[in-house]
Amino acid sequence: MILHKSLVFIFLLGFASLAQARKPIAVKGALATELNNVLKATDELHTAFYEQDEPKIAAKIKGLMAFIDRAQSRSGMASSQQPHLEKMLEAAKANLELTRMTSGESRQEPLRETFRQLVQIAQVYKLDRYRIYFCHLDKSVWLQKSSGPKNPIHPKKYGECGRVVRY
Repeated sequence: MILHKSLVFIFLLGFASLAQARKPIAVKGALATELNNVLKATDELHTAFYEQDEPKIAAKIKGLMAFIDRAQSRSGMASSQQPHLEKMLEAAKANLELTRMTSGESRQEPLRETFRQLVQIAQVYKLDRYRIYFCHLDKSVWLQKSSGPKNPIHPKKYGECGRVVRY
């Protein structure tokens, strides 16, 4: 009986080691610079949406799209990693375009998806650190440099909803 419990414990311990989080993928050179520019522009877009500053939102969307284009043109990664990055950047760009073309309530879903894709880039690749927040009330996730949650999806309704899921 003791041997059986020991084997089960060792077996479960093996699964626990498999469940550990993967280390972020290192990127270098021009690609790292461009991806960090994408994250910085994402933080600036976050601020514009939280402040509900429409002229600033339009400018930040345009700037972020330009940084995504530059990152796409410089993606010199190993062939096994490049398709994943390309898909995330393309999905973020497509949702950002939808965000740009809409307003009000219809803007929230593409904005939520844009932030979801860009947060994924921040999590998967070893880049500059940003706090990643999650709001359980609207299921949104975003990144920001400043402390204290500032929900960009529903700033009036859930402005302070969010908890840090990564520093």
